[in-house]
Amino acid sequence: MDDVATARAVVLASDALGVAPPMQIDPWLRSGELGVLSYQAPCLKLGYGFVYLKGRLLSPAAERFMEIVREIEPELATRNRKLMDTIVLTSTGAEE
Repeated sequence: MDDVATARAVVLASDALGVAPPMQIDPWLRSGELGVLSYQAPCLKLGYGFVYLKGRLLSPAAERFMEIVREIEPELATRNRKLMDTIVLTSTGAEE
């Protein structure tokens, strides 16, 4: 899938499953349009990487971008976990 909107359309129109960081689909989780399956496996983790040519220097902008991503990663992980906790509590009625 090229984008979240296409993936969402496929999931909503079929029996397909989708995987996304909670923050990426936050509005649809909160509205109940999409839900969370309670399945966790240690091998299922979202990750990212930076790809560049071996032996080539990165531009200062590319180096700064990589620094920024690494700096905000812990905050984003925390926000995703809090969102998941909120969604799970809401869906189980434990929040009330």
